[in-house]
Amino acid sequence: MLNQKIITVKSKQAATEIAKMALSDKEIYQTLLINCESSEIKLAQKSAWVISAMFDIDHNFFKPQVKPLWSLLLKNQPSALERSLIRIVSKFEIPEEIESVAFDFCMNRLTDTSTAIANRAMAFDIAYKLATKYPALTQELKLVIPLLTKLASPGLMVKVKRFEK
Repeated sequence: MLNQKIITVKSKQAATEIAKMALSDKEIYQTLLINCESSEIKLAQKSAWVISAMFDIDHNFFKPQVKPLWSLLLKNQPSALERSLIRIVSKFEIPEEIESVAFDFCMNRLTDTSTAIANRAMAFDIAYKLATKYPALTQELKLVIPLLTKLASPGLMVKVKRFEK
């Protein structure tokens, strides 16, 4: 029943309605997480959209959820699903034990020209955050800038210019 409702989500209002239910019922949230790994792409993407709507309502709910979201993100998700998840994890500190994996993930997204621009921009934010924390990573990030500038959107170019200062 819940999955059928998720699949029929066509508006932000509908996603927000389910998101509010999930914020008050952990079982619904767990179902959404499980759905994100579904082979049924539409269900996975819509579930991620609802999770993103949950984030819009209550950022604090996700502080303890960062590691599970990273685990899900690292499983090479479809672009729309990845965008929803990376948007959330980019707003929080990366757990220390996965920082190197997170940096590698971001560098892969930055150098993969088939990655959606929005995903690349958010990956840059995360990589920049880690390079700020670990200056040795700055050189590695600088190596991808020529590739980024060839294919970058105006928003990504602003991020790159801020990094180069």
